[in-house]
Amino acid sequence: MAPRAKLPRHALVARVGIVVLVAWLITTGVLLLLARQKAGAGLDALQQARNQLTADALLQGKGLSALQTAEREFASAHRLAANPVLAPWGLVPVLGRNVTSVRSLTGSAEQVSKLGATAARDGSAALAEHPATGAERLALLHRVALIAGRAHQGLAQLRAGPSELIGPVATARARFVDRLDRLQTATGDATTLAAGAAHLLNGPERYLVLAAN
Repeated sequence: MAPRAKLPRHALVARVGIVVLVAWLITTGVLLLLARQKAGAGLDALQQARNQLTADALLQGKGLSALQTAEREFASAHRLAANPVLAPWGLVPVLGRNVTSVRSLTGSAEQVSKLGATAARDGSAALAEHPATGAERLALLHRVALIAGRAHQGLAQLRAGPSELIGPVATARARFVDRLDRLQTATGDATTLAAGAAHLLNGPERYLVLAAN
């Protein structure tokens, strides 16, 4: 039996390269698919809380469960999208931008959900208290304003990334921007309402002190 002819070195290297490339494409495809599924689940959770993303509902903790679910799903999606195996996609025009945007969007979405959940949890805990005096009520309003204001400032620092996207990533970005805008409005309104109520509560007491003096 005649011995098998050895492949030229360059042909062997080419075959190995093709195998590695195919394996990489399959691996990155699976990672992106899983990240997309997790991100979609997070967006669906925020969709459930859509009607509860208002100032009063947020501070009453009505959307807390949905926000916590969204935070977990986006955290999983971000871990998948941030896998170093996906890094070479950054060198590919258009598609690379989409892959990079998935990582950026999932990271921002995780922070949005976390900030919203923290505001809902802390706000509802504060409103569950029953202040007995005017001073305690004033302190509670200042605390609520601080909780909402901290969330609002955190949300204002987040970015949705580039808008020149295609396909499902563009759709996901649009949905994310909508939820981000709603939470920003809710936390801004909550801050204004709590600070305004504190100002009204503090005003008459100040006038009474001046009159007494």
